[in-house]
Amino acid sequence: MHNATALPAVALARDCNISLSRIVGTFGTLRQASMRGQLLRFKEGFTVIDDSYNSNPRALMQMIELLSGIPSFTRRILIAGEMLELGRGADALHSQCGTFAAERKVDLVIGVRGLAREIVCGAAAAGMPVSQTHFFLDADSAAGFVKEEMRKGDLILIKGSRGVHLEKVIQKLRDQFELLDDSDQSPVASERILLATGD
Repeated sequence: MHNATALPAVALARDCNISLSRIVGTFGTLRQASMRGQLLRFKEGFTVIDDSYNSNPRALMQMIELLSGIPSFTRRILIAGEMLELGRGADALHSQCGTFAAERKVDLVIGVRGLAREIVCGAAAAGMPVSQTHFFLDADSAAGFVKEEMRKGDLILIKGSRGVHLEKVIQKLRDQFELLDDSDQSPVASERILLATGD
């Protein structure tokens, strides 16, 4: 549940005389919806944040901030799809997100489709080595690269507009690797992701 809807839900529950302890207990059982910040842990030792449902510049930068701030991972990888329907200034908005990723010390930036090329260019212009930036014309091409690139200790954020179909990258990883049984079962981690998603 998004933080914007959590508070009204708490208020309604209290108005219905539901105890605070029961409310808190219920929040602990909530799970992320598919493609909205869902945590996927793989037996091969890498973790994916599947936020592929949608994207906009503010939400992408919030998720990059989250990606860069989670400790105990060896590499942090951004797979960012084109953000559609931004109108005038779309090129610059994509580029700013790439710059932000480089400034937050993301280790690898992968852009998928159209103006996501500007995310890659923005990261490179901000000092990220070109060898750590990649652009693909579509999700299928990106998926083929990503499945070969994953390593133990990686944390991967996948985020883009629905029209880019980044769920294909997720499906390729699911087909190639085995999920741990506890994927998406961490309320604390999921709560942090919920607070960051702004779509």
